[in-house]
Amino acid sequence: MTKAPTPAWILVLDRDRARLLRGSRTSHGSVHLDEVGKLASTWMGGEHHRPTQLAPGRSAGEGHEREEQLRHFAREVAAWLPRELTAHGAEHCTAFAPTHMIGALKPELPTALTARVVMHAGELAQLPLGELAKHPRVVEAMGT
Repeated sequence: MTKAPTPAWILVLDRDRARLLRGSRTSHGSVHLDEVGKLASTWMGGEHHRPTQLAPGRSAGEGHEREEQLRHFAREVAAWLPRELTAHGAEHCTAFAPTHMIGALKPELPTALTARVVMHAGELAQLPLGELAKHPRVVEAMGT
């Protein structure tokens, strides 16, 4: 009896949502993806808003709030991802995220996880599964 091929694990995320995908190759060589986990940020806008006004309609806290939102979700992902990978028996994962999210996530990941997650800059979180399965970067991450 032949052993089933090991699935590839793909994480796509942005500043407020993450999706863990299990990838496999079909008999025709194309990529098939299943969403096996997802996480949405619990960030509540305006929590850390500074009232100082810079210009009409724009406050000094907007940039700070975006940074806080990013760090908040990075902490959530860093707590969620190890549990998800363990639950699915995933040894390694390829992650695609905007560069600012990668910068926020790297310092939050547990040391034991950093060697298991390979990060690539890419804004793929909004794409549906069908488009992700055909995306050249995802296909490349799946290997041959």
